[in-house]
Amino acid sequence: MYADDLLLYVTGILGREASELLKLACKQLTPRLERLGLSILTPKSQLCVFSRGRGGGRGISIRINGTVVRSQCTLNYLGIILDQKMNCIAHIRAIAAKASRALNILRVIARISWGALPSLLLTVHRGLSRVCLEWGAPLFFRARATALRMLDTIHHASLRVALGCMSSTPISVLPSEAAETPLSLRRSLLVNRFILRNFCWNASLLARKLEDLTTDACTRGFRVNPEKVVLLAAYGAMGAFIGALDCSERPGYFDDSWGESRDYLGFHGWIGGPELGGGWMWILHLLRKP
Repeated sequence: MYADDLLLYVTGILGREASELLKLACKQLTPRLERLGLSILTPKSQLCVFSRGRGGGRGISIRINGTVVRSQCTLNYLGIILDQKMNCIAHIRAIAAKASRALNILRVIARISWGALPSLLLTVHRGLSRVCLEWGAPLFFRARATALRMLDTIHHASLRVALGCMSSTPISVLPSEAAETPLSLRRSLLVNRFILRNFCWNASLLARKLEDLTTDACTRGFRVNPEKVVLLAAYGAMGAFIGALDCSERPGYFDDSWGESRDYLGFHGWIGGPELGGGWMWILHLLRKP
């Protein structure tokens, strides 16, 4: 019986410093997992280096319990594929392929001789195809227009099959006939929901991080335009509603608080400064088992 996935990440200007910090975190994490009856499944562990440099951390590896974990170009975590450049192209292609397979199922159900009603087909479309196209929307909400167009193409094809429309039917007619919201507006809705849901917890780490980044964005040394960062832009748009939320305490999974766990693992802040994307970010994806 396997436990949930565990994610460790460190940031730094130099790859060597980030590598040493990650090794130290894994070394200190092992005895804590053993006390909980868990262990690190090294053969299924993944290492990915996120950097703006051309090398991309090729040939870099770390050793855990005597097993070498080498760097990969992509990282799959909870169904979301993260690539080294963080442009979400790999994830968009993956969910587009999954939605295409769901579209084939919809075509089988919508046969002319014994097919289902359009109302039922639209329900199948929302439960099979659209849910795949929206997976991880807060991450790729502002990805390249050419990449998002792949998702729109599959969405329109699914609506044509569900409604029984011809291929020459204008795209603008499909959402109106199916009472469907365009994917761009759906993604915006999901991002805003994600922000409000995190701010409903008093101890949300994401909420505090967004507040710090918004403060840093007012300085001249901030290297990224806040309007181009999805979560920062959504945080600014939802600012008027955040103050009216009735926040509650989020239940913890362990007895220790976030601060105690961070101090135990040896994380004492950012390496090389808190600039967004200002250095190397290493992510180790660990699968735990008892």
